[in-house]
Amino acid sequence: MPPLPNLTEGESPAFNQQSAGLWNRRLILGLLNASGALSRRQIARETGILPSTVAYIVRDLLDMGLLRIEGKEPAAGVGRRNILLGVNREYGWGAGVSLLHKDMARIELLNAGLQRLDATTFSVSSKPDDVAGQLADGIHAWLERRGQPPGKFLGVGIGLPGITDVKRNTVLHSIHFGYRNFPLGQKLQGFFDGPVRVERNADL
Repeated sequence: MPPLPNLTEGESPAFNQQSAGLWNRRLILGLLNASGALSRRQIARETGILPSTVAYIVRDLLDMGLLRIEGKEPAAGVGRRNILLGVNREYGWGAGVSLLHKDMARIELLNAGLQRLDATTFSVSSKPDDVAGQLADGIHAWLERRGQPPGKFLGVGIGLPGITDVKRNTVLHSIHFGYRNFPLGQKLQGFFDGPVRVERNADL
């Protein structure tokens, strides 16, 4: 299990606990996306998360509808069979956007199980004053033509080469695009009814 980030100066223990909770949820969902349906016991063993914490997170994700029961483990003698849990891929969908070149963007639609549903490319300006609006217009126009996937809209992730500050949703420096301290995520947020996140393309 990867180590959790340490507290930075000015962070509170409560904030760190919240971050740990989100980290554990991402770890469990990532495992289930990669491995398929698993029992609570298998999830705890594979992630290193305490069984009691796994039970709490699983109950929460089941209540949300993000996880669903996939059946039971094969019988291995006498005793109760463990319930298998998997990601509910119809729970929702999101859009991943890669700024490939100074005049081109690629969109991929992903379901909650991180399966690619569709993809397209379109032209976009690299100018800071234009790029957010053109990205939003391109995404909305394509979705209007092809139709939205089933489930709720979960958000948009934007990836580009450079250094980003995820907390501020800002491109700190991108030599490729000439951006410096550019709040791309904040500008895009106004165009979508859901979260927008900007990251370095390799991390996204």
